[in-house]
Amino acid sequence: MWLCGASKVVTHDVNPYLKSELIDASLTYMQHNSAEIVELFGEWAATSCFQSRFAALMAVPRGLQELLKLTGIQYFAPADARRTPLPDAAIDCHLSSTVLEHVAREDIRAIFVEARRVLRPSGVMAHCIDLSDHFAAFDSALNKLNFLQFSDAEWGFWANNRFMYQNRLRASDYKLLFEQVGVKPLWLRCAVDTGAAESLRNSVGINSRFAGLPVDDLATTGLTFVGRFS
Repeated sequence: MWLCGASKVVTHDVNPYLKSELIDASLTYMQHNSAEIVELFGEWAATSCFQSRFAALMAVPRGLQELLKLTGIQYFAPADARRTPLPDAAIDCHLSSTVLEHVAREDIRAIFVEARRVLRPSGVMAHCIDLSDHFAAFDSALNKLNFLQFSDAEWGFWANNRFMYQNRLRASDYKLLFEQVGVKPLWLRCAVDTGAAESLRNSVGINSRFAGLPVDDLATTGLTFVGRFS
């Protein structure tokens, strides 16, 4: 966000997981693969803002505090995104990337209510949500919808701890949450896993909690949403 022109980024984390070692490793990778990083930004990379800031980033000394100072990032942890110290109408964009799937439904609702308070009238929400079973990323034997076979009690016993909590909400659940808090969609993209969808059509078992939902809703493994409060 800073490379694209943001003057300030305020980020909240439940636990203080951001470490200098992680920052240093990321910066080292970016320096050794700068062409790849620039390509990721597409047309933004041609702007004078990006070019000057990217050059500054490549020259920043190692260390978390140096990076935060350069980029204007305020990192609060432990912190609660449901109740922030930000004043009303203070920000232009409220965003997350592969975060909301790790948050309980009612807490997501509270985070969105807080977003409505801190966003300017012209501000937008932008959230990328990973709806797949995250364990499938580490075990090729697992289907991306593997976790839909379990009851809430079973899933809670086997997997839902503070290290790998996944709410298992489907795309329709998030759309309903957006509607309930008064968010008007500006852009929405659902990524349907066709292989997983075919498995469901072939009667691969799912728990009764998810019975009755359309196959494409169940098989949506990625949701990208941009919206504005009405």
